[in-house]
Amino acid sequence: MVLTSGTTGVPRAVTRPLSVRTLVGPVTTHLSLIPLRPAEPIVVAAPPHHGYGLIYLAAGLALGAPVVLAAGLGPHEILAAVAEHRAGVLCALPIQLRRICELGESPPDSLRAVVSGAAPLSPDLCARLREVFGERVFNLYGTTEAGWAAIATPDDLRLAPGTVGRAPRGVRLRILDPSGAPMPPGHSGEVFVDGWQPGGAATGDRGYLDRTGRLFLAGRVDDMIVSGGENVYPAPVAAALTSHPDVEDAVLAPVPDAEFGQRWCAWVQVRSGSGLTEPELRDWLRARLARAEQPRDLVLVDELPRTPTGKPVIDRRSGGSDRPDPDGARP
Repeated sequence: MVLTSGTTGVPRAVTRPLSVRTLVGPVTTHLSLIPLRPAEPIVVAAPPHHGYGLIYLAAGLALGAPVVLAAGLGPHEILAAVAEHRAGVLCALPIQLRRICELGESPPDSLRAVVSGAAPLSPDLCARLREVFGERVFNLYGTTEAGWAAIATPDDLRLAPGTVGRAPRGVRLRILDPSGAPMPPGHSGEVFVDGWQPGGAATGDRGYLDRTGRLFLAGRVDDMIVSGGENVYPAPVAAALTSHPDVEDAVLAPVPDAEFGQRWCAWVQVRSGSGLTEPELRDWLRARLARAEQPRDLVLVDELPRTPTGKPVIDRRSGGSDRPDPDGARP
């Protein structure tokens, strides 16, 4: 039994029987790309009570690799744990990896792989990770309900920034339209994962496959708004926000608008020590987003509230009652 992350509500328990036959393909894929070695320590900075951290905890125990639990530690302490234990693999959340990059410290030479998972890895952060860690960065994608769906290798992230990679052996990705018809490469629909359970499972995520089978995500299926007669998704807006060098993270929620019908409100976590202002950020967005995509409201904050897996908290089912509080905005 594994709990969901609770991003869109109260965490739910998910149970799924896993046969040896089901596990063989994904496990061999992972070990061929990110070899975990017996007796070589693994630092798990992701919370072990959710799927991503739990997988690496279980893998280390199964292989006889010491597992160093670093959830809740700061970026300097996580790097120190890697150095102290001569760890070969670090698995962490994107927000943890972003803060490690901000330290400006050289990574320990024992690291062979840095794995990101449990939350989106933006192209901007991916580029920064590659600058700091070199060709050792991997990105995992999956959901508690649907299972592990894709892995992006360093080559994938270099050639196709923003991808979450390809399906492991024994798993198949399908992109379906609302009627259940398959979508061709380059066309978006809901992501379905086959291989972990009979009949496959919907992820609730929207995305598309390129011609090489790499998956790109574009937000949740139910995240789209109609603004000024145009369908607008949050992922491109969030990407434009986080591409600013003084923005650490951003979360969006729809708000009613008299002119456009709906528009976005964006809560933006600003990098510590930055003097970024709202007018400066709006100037940045004007050159990168269409008019309908421009957030109506920008709220600059020092810290966004997050789930234990590092995702900003928005309760869509409650109409946004758990959204970040504008009263917590920076003065």
